Amino acid sequence: MTEGTGWESGLVGFERREERKLKRRDHHSSVPVLRQSINQSINQSINQSIVSRAIGKNLLLVLDLLLALDLLLDLLLALDLLLALDLLLALDLLLALALLLDFHVQLRSQTNHS
Repeated sequence: MTEGTGWESGLVGFERREERKLKRRDHHSSVPVLRQSINQSINQSINQSIVSRAIGKNLLLVLDLLLALDLLLDLLLALDLLLALDLLLALDLLLALALLLDFHVQLRSQTNHS
């Protein structure tokens, strides 16, 4: 009876040691998973930060481009206005020239009739 009990207690002790080994192994195997999870979170937040900065820089570039396009449009409108004023001035000068020519023709015809 003593031998059987010793053998059984030895088996129970062996099983307990194996369970502890498995628990330690499980614990140790969960540590890398936890580390990997933490590293992934850190990398994800770093990537989000980088993306946020890139988006911010791109938004600034877009705003700069819009401002440049707005200034270009203002310049074109100013040039258009200047061209329109130049055309009006040219038309005014042509009208004045036509009136002067007409006056000259009338004056000449009056001189020829007299």
